[in-house]
Amino acid sequence: KSMAGIYEGVSLGLEVTGIIYRAWKSRRDRRKSASQVITEVAATKGCAFAMPIVNDLDQIYIYSPYNLIRRTIQPYNISAIVEFDLWTTSGYLYLKAADLSFTFALPILSQDQVYDQCLSGPLRNWQSRNSDRFYLVKLYLASAADAACGECVSVGSFRSKMKNLHHEIKIVTNSRSLISVEISDTLDKSFPSCKTGQKWYATIA
Repeated sequence: KSMAGIYEGVSLGLEVTGIIYRAWKSRRDRRKSASQVITEVAATKGCAFAMPIVNDLDQIYIYSPYNLIRRTIQPYNISAIVEFDLWTTSGYLYLKAADLSFTFALPILSQDQVYDQCLSGPLRNWQSRNSDRFYLVKLYLASAADAACGECVSVGSFRSKMKNLHHEIKIVTNSRSLISVEISDTLDKSFPSCKTGQKWYATIA
C-alpha cells in the first residue's frame, strides 16, 4: 500500500469525528440528536465505529486520537459530544474542553503506580481504583457537554458541583482559566510529559 494511502487511512477517523462534532454543534434542526448526526456523517464518509479507550458504565465514552485513526465515535446512547485537548506535564494531567473557558488539572501521584505511561493511563488507573479524580474528570466532561448544549458554565458554577470529595482533596482556582486539584501526596514527576496535538473526544449519555 502506498504511503499516501496509509496517511489517508490514518487521518480518516479524526477528520470524520471533527466533521461530526462541528455538524452537531451547528445543526439547525435542534431536534436532530447527536446519534443521528454521527450515523448520517459516518455513512456519508464510509467510516466505521471505534471502540472507546474508556467506557464508564455506558454513560461516558472517551476516545483517544489513536482510537480514531480509521474509525469514528459510536452513535449509541448519547446526548452530547465533547471535544477536548489532553496533555501531561510536571506530574499533572490537563484537560481543556473546546466548550469551556477554563482548563482542569489533576495530579498524577506516585502511589497511583500508573504503569501504562501514555495519556490514557491515568484515566484508566483512576477509573479502576474508583478514585475521586476519575469522578472529577467525568464532572468536567459532563460540564463541557452542558456548555455545548447552551448552558452557561463558569469556574464558579463548576466548582459548586464538586461535593462529597475526600477530605484530603482541595480544589484551587489558579486563575479564571485554570482550576487544579491538590492532594497532599507525592507527585509522580517521572510520568512523561506528552501532548499529541490532536483532539480527544467524549460522548455523554
